[in-house]
Amino acid sequence: MTGLFTRLAMFAVPIVAISLAMPAEAQAQACKSRIVASGTARPTDSWARRTANSMWKRQVIAEFGEQYGELSAAKDVDYRCAGGSLGRRCTVEATPCRVGETNASGQALQKKYRCFRREGKRICREI
Repeated sequence: MTGLFTRLAMFAVPIVAISLAMPAEAQAQACKSRIVASGTARPTDSWARRTANSMWKRQVIAEFGEQYGELSAAKDVDYRCAGGSLGRRCTVEATPCRVGETNASGQALQKKYRCFRREGKRICREI
């Protein structure tokens, strides 16, 4: 039986050492993979951007949770807008980051949120 524990310890120690050697930011996974979302056609550019932002936020929350759903906390935000017969349509592409980590400039955000579960839903509120 001691041979089994010795073998397990041989594998467990390197795994723990690797996880401790990783930077805290990598462990926390502050940012996720890029998300692209398009809004519906609207008469003005600003309105079209707002619908694209709304669709991006909805998609990010569905995939990663509310703590990643703020475009102000995202990195590398890029808009593409084009005109059509029904008005302007925008697409936003951005890397969602955890709220309270950094903004697009890499500066720390001051907002803090407390998240909890109620009736099976995740709710985050600004502190």
